[in-house]
Amino acid sequence: MEIIEAIHARHSTRAFKDTPVPVETLTDIVRDAQQTPSWGNSQSWQVAIATGATLERIKQGFADATQTGLTENADLSKVHRGDFSAFANQNMGHWVGTFHPIIESDPTTYWDSRGHLYRAPAIAYLLLDQSPNSWSIYDLGAFSETLMLAATGRGVQSLASYDW
Repeated sequence: MEIIEAIHARHSTRAFKDTPVPVETLTDIVRDAQQTPSWGNSQSWQVAIATGATLERIKQGFADATQTGLTENADLSKVHRGDFSAFANQNMGHWVGTFHPIIESDPTTYWDSRGHLYRAPAIAYLLLDQSPNSWSIYDLGAFSETLMLAATGRGVQSLASYDW
């Protein structure tokens, strides 16, 4: 797949198939994404991929957290929609307007899927040091996008998310 095709084909999948992704494909995707430019070539990120029994334990932890009402605790501060510019707020409002009816049409399936990490066959955790500087966070964002485009180019869909 050409890069422009991958850019247009990439979307956030929220309901994955049960088909496992071969380890070789996951390795190739990370290897592809390692070509991402980084400020001063710091490449300060690490990637940990969970599959199999490890992934099932992680999914069970998310399901348990969802059932007990545990709220997320992301490393970056959660920002309210109102704290974005008018333009960004309009974009988010459009997305909510198109996505909300999908959730409403089958809320049980959506929330159950979310509680089980969208049934993803693999999860890539993108890791930085405990106290990263802003350029490391910027570089991680670039790496994240390249990782998702590499996945799309290899026929694997993705979703950007954060851990609880």
